[in-house]
Amino acid sequence: RLAAKLTGLRIDVKSEGELEEERRRQEEERARGIAALGELGAVGEALARVLASHGLDSPAKVRDAGAGRLREIAEIGEARAEAVLAAVEEWLAARQAETVPSDDAPVAVEEAPATPVGEHPLGSGER
Repeated sequence: RLAAKLTGLRIDVKSEGELEEERRRQEEERARGIAALGELGAVGEALARVLASHGLDSPAKVRDAGAGRLREIAEIGEARAEAVLAAVEEWLAARQAETVPSDDAPVAVEEAPATPVGEHPLGSGER
């Protein structure tokens, strides 16, 4: 805390328990990402492990890396890089479609009380 005051920087102090919990969450997220990659037909478990060893441990990271980075990995050729990228894009699009509500989904609307003309809706404070 003294260091934060002296430097003017915000310093987050975490307990060992908090750090361990954060590490555990990150490892679970990494495992889910690798498993998702392994389920893609163009990838499979072995290639998912190879991708993870290159820091590409989730479909989003593979997409963000792009075909150029995939081609740099010895186990992936140009054609396979394109197939992997296409499979990842399809997987991500499907997940996004699952989370985005459709136009047909019911929307809850709450009507706000009317504010008389000339009155400020937040009260009589400054405007």
